[in-house]
Amino acid sequence: MSSILKVSEIQDPTNGNSAMAVDSTGRVTTPNMPGFLCRGNTSAWKRPGASGWYTFVSGTTVTDATSSSFGDAGTIGMNLTTSGDSYGAFNTGGHFNASTSVFTAPIDARYYFHIQIYSQKMTTTNSDFMHISPLINGSIAGYTIHGRGHTTDNEIDTPSSTYIAQLSSGDTFQWAIYNQNYAFQFYGDHLRIMGYMIG
Repeated sequence: MSSILKVSEIQDPTNGNSAMAVDSTGRVTTPNMPGFLCRGNTSAWKRPGASGWYTFVSGTTVTDATSSSFGDAGTIGMNLTTSGDSYGAFNTGGHFNASTSVFTAPIDARYYFHIQIYSQKMTTTNSDFMHISPLINGSIAGYTIHGRGHTTDNEIDTPSSTYIAQLSSGDTFQWAIYNQNYAFQFYGDHLRIMGYMIG
């Protein structure tokens, strides 16, 4: 025995918010699913001046790290924005803070995160590298490595990293980079940080 349920919209039981909609062709949308696309909004290179961990933030200045530990991390000001524009930036639910680049999980769920950086290696030393690391509640959760073995000065690259995190309500997620030996600089307008709830 089979049955067919025909529905155009499913709402939450308390406030009547649309949780899911189905159009006449069967396409399903979830308009209130938490998610964001943030971009850098400054046409300038930013070059941290010390080996250490850095996070991307609003503003336009670079605050140098004082050591390699994340507790003494610096920041790279990229004029981050999630405002709607021709680049498609958005912040559904407002759970991403563009001033600090911190996402706060609204509910217990799995979340997908991605970052793409526009970088330029400023040294010819093949052992100089850059890490990209996810931070969960301020702690490093593993990292990728870029630039090691490259010996071309002024080499342009677009390193990226993806991470799926199981977060509890109130947990925070943020991306950080480790810039060894002042080796890399980063261009604001081409930075992209994004994430959304998988379920």
